[in-house]
Amino acid sequence: MRRSRWAWLAPTLVLALALVLVATTAWFLRVDHADGGTSTAAPPDQAWIADSPAAPAAEPARQLPPLPARDQAILPTHVRDLVARADGGDRRAACRLGSLLAHCRLINPDLLTDDFLAALHKNEDDMAARGELSAANEAASMILNLTTLRRQCDGIPPSLSRRAPAYLRQSALAGEPEAVVRYLRGDAFVGLGATDSSDLLGPDFDQWRREAPALLQAQLAIGRPEAALLLLEAHSHHGTTLSFITPEDPLRDQAYLRLAQRLFEDFELPDYWMTDEPGPDLARDADLLAREWQERFFQDRRFRISKDLVGLGNALLPEGDSTWPAAESWRPACAEPEDDFP
Repeated sequence: MRRSRWAWLAPTLVLALALVLVATTAWFLRVDHADGGTSTAAPPDQAWIADSPAAPAAEPARQLPPLPARDQAILPTHVRDLVARADGGDRRAACRLGSLLAHCRLINPDLLTDDFLAALHKNEDDMAARGELSAANEAASMILNLTTLRRQCDGIPPSLSRRAPAYLRQSALAGEPEAVVRYLRGDAFVGLGATDSSDLLGPDFDQWRREAPALLQAQLAIGRPEAALLLLEAHSHHGTTLSFITPEDPLRDQAYLRLAQRLFEDFELPDYWMTDEPGPDLARDADLLAREWQERFFQDRRFRISKDLVGLGNALLPEGDSTWPAAESWRPACAEPEDDFP
């Protein structure tokens, strides 16, 4: 594995920032990449969960009760507006709100304190004084991102943040494409590796666990390329929420990997990705299955991860020099290009 550029930080900061990176990478909106070639992908199929004949029946989204008055009173303006629109049935607002709440509740609040930011500022100044300009720039980038996160997340009470799964599900069942991906991926749940695993014992998680596998297969059946990467993630050793509920299946583990390799022109497994070495019989069967899926569900089309996916621009992001986007590039899920954010 390549040496991380965070090595210049003190050990306590390394651990803390690694937790931020793991928890938040999936929440940043994809950054457009230069496309040196021509994608062969067909226009996106707009048949999502709400109107797909392949989708199984799902319970309707439930009507959420009003927030406690004391919590309603302290909501930041940008959050209060999203709550009102989402509760009124706006599926795009529900996607933005659910994604924002999920994002914020994964952040350790200690990383957004004045003391922690002051420590990062000191590191930046010290490294700049020593002429370590690249490391100083990394510290400055982290400061900008954590400051952005604090503006987005300050003032959100637990009574609202716990509703992240419900808002994402509401938007997904209404057919909002990015919400479909985020809900099926299980992005709204906290618990795997967290000190508080209450999410895994709650009704929202039970509902997601019951319906997500079939809904994900429905996305594959209508030819959504995002489903191929989600299923690869589900059939992996990486402790994601999807893999947590997916039974072991060596054949499908290998077949979904081969499907991703066949589908995506720019597919690359990260350095940290663990795979089992298949025997010749298993490898042959997996190749046959992947070929069958590509023909049946995708008509032998090919895609680019950097261009053709909705809500998964950072999927299986290879480990490189830095995976931390610039603060000015961060935008919430389902945001309109003209929207402003605090």
